[in-house]
Amino acid sequence: PRDIAQGTAFAARRTGGKEPIPMDDLPNACKGILNEIAEELRKRSSAHMSDVVQPLPAFVEKEGNWVMDGEIEEGKIYEIPFDGTDAHAEVIERATSLTFLGDSTDEYETEQPCHMSGKMTRRRVILAKTY
Repeated sequence: PRDIAQGTAFAARRTGGKEPIPMDDLPNACKGILNEIAEELRKRSSAHMSDVVQPLPAFVEKEGNWVMDGEIEEGKIYEIPFDGTDAHAEVIERATSLTFLGDSTDEYETEQPCHMSGKMTRRRVILAKTY
């Protein structure tokens, strides 16, 4: 009530902080604050994704068997350049216990060798454990 008598309201952000807003410009001020919050949440999300999404360790064929050159980390999401066959996808899923989730909305900027076939592709595929 005291704030309203002074012609202000307060915005309490989910991202932290609280600030007064003049009542005579409330709609514009709210839009501005919401845009700032959206930008902050995008930055946080991007930083989190950079920590979580990583390239899948390479696979090598040894004596007719595909072997992964590395370990799968719990809680990580993996990406690979992929232009292989369904059989290649099955090898990856069995060896890693990961599931192909689908194509990324962002292709690789330059062509990369497919994780299994070696063919050049810009296609980026996302894999993760599903429960």
